[in-house]
Amino acid sequence: MLKRLKEKSNDEKIRNTMKKRISFIFG
Repeated sequence: MLKRLKEKSNDEKIRNTMKKRISFIFG
């Protein structure tokens, strides 16, 4: 359970980083 939560938060961090990178490239 805790591991899954940690993985989810990590996935969200990666997603946010990708979003920032995309918005930086196109914005």
